[in-house]
Amino acid sequence: MKPSAVFLIAVLLLALTVTSARTAEGARTNGCCTRYTKSSHIEKIPLTFFTGCRVQDIRGGCNINAVILLGANGRKICGNPGSKEVKRIFKALSCGKAKTPRQRSRRPRP
Repeated sequence: MKPSAVFLIAVLLLALTVTSARTAEGARTNGCCTRYTKSSHIEKIPLTFFTGCRVQDIRGGCNINAVILLGANGRKICGNPGSKEVKRIFKALSCGKAKTPRQRSRRPRP
């Protein structure tokens, strides 16, 4: 492996560690995200790291709408559903047919 590739992998792992540490420091309480991980941190993580995602909705008892990005190492990263980066990852992962909280459609009245 080339030294530049090893350096790039090391930098990405460092960014992931910092992001994961911030997420673990109170971003999730009782299974709910209480704040978002900065998009600038999320965009540094390679798409191949993510294994899935789920949507957190305020109607489920949590304080904020969020997209919870699931990492290969079991980490959960709380993303802002309005962020371009989070939307890109959500779409790329094909997280079911669920819609992000801001994309809900109205139900037709009977």
